[in-house]
Amino acid sequence: MSDEARGRRLFPDLALPDKLMDAAPDEVSSGERQRLALIRALILQPYFILLDEPTSALDPAATLMVERVLARAKEDGTGLLVVSHDPEQVARIADRHYALSDCGLAEVVS
Repeated sequence: MSDEARGRRLFPDLALPDKLMDAAPDEVSSGERQRLALIRALILQPYFILLDEPTSALDPAATLMVERVLARAKEDGTGLLVVSHDPEQVARIADRHYALSDCGLAEVVS
């Protein structure tokens, strides 16, 4: 399967219209760019992805869509390191939770 075909298969999961495949950058919203960046990473089928605030520009519905796509990637064996300031998001998607403070990095035990 081509990269384009793999990418197009993710469009419905992230509520992206097919027309974005041919859109100029200035025609794409910041939230759409954020979801397209995730697709771009996932089509490479990486072993590991580092995500820094992957849903910061998204509304709650789009955030949940991204989290579902990330959960599926995790189930398929992709490792994820997600940086988030949203404790609810961390609770929904994390297997482990670490906090960074002036004292360093420490695991947060629930």
